[in-house]
Amino acid sequence: MRETIPAVQANHIHLTQVITNVPINAAEAMKAGDRQDWVLTVDTTTGAANGAVEIAISDNGGGADQVVLSQAFERGFSTRKDRSSSMGLHWSSNTMRALGGELLLESAGSGQGATVRC
Repeated sequence: MRETIPAVQANHIHLTQVITNVPINAAEAMKAGDRQDWVLTVDTTTGAANGAVEIAISDNGGGADQVVLSQAFERGFSTRKDRSSSMGLHWSSNTMRALGGELLLESAGSGQGATVRC
């Protein structure tokens, strides 16, 4: 039986924009990697001690090396050459901090997919 996710106290609009932006980025990563078998997984967990909710959004896209992992949330950074603004993950990271949380990017490396935790 799946646990019940507790209510989250946050700005609804900002939180919705973050959890919408991350899967869009994941879909773009899978498309850029020419994946034919797209897999996007969304999972939630709660912290037993503090009641915090974590959302993990994972994809089987192109993954990220150490350079990308260290710069992914910087303003203007993008691995895609056809993007001009590249503000989505930067904005999402700043928004999560303002809401009292954080955004983390994890990947085992290029070609290994990635997970964003918020």
